[in-house]
Amino acid sequence: MNTTPNRLDNGPNGAAIRFDDPDLDPAPPARAAAPVKPAPACDDAAIRQTARARVELERRAGRILGNRDGLESLTDRQLLERAMRHLHPGMDTSKRSDTYLRGRLDVITANLETNP
Repeated sequence: MNTTPNRLDNGPNGAAIRFDDPDLDPAPPARAAAPVKPAPACDDAAIRQTARARVELERRAGRILGNRDGLESLTDRQLLERAMRHLHPGMDTSKRSDTYLRGRLDVITANLETNP
């Protein structure tokens, strides 16, 4: 049966038939609202791990950029993009994933550490 309300179709002999009668085409039953998930509790170990990863990212990007002033105000993505554009000025980082940019940064900084 057609579920479009207030729709007219041609019935037998060209007569218009309305499909807006709720008895003929009842609305689907309402769904229950999804339960709200509580916010995760602050885990000291997770906070420390996140802080270490951020400090390491700033350290590695700073090795490429030379000047570390102002890096703390940038997002991780902005740090990655700035480091890649510093090495490859024509690189379009908007089409690259964070994982790709982090991988490039890992390779570049590993080469810097082995060949200073």
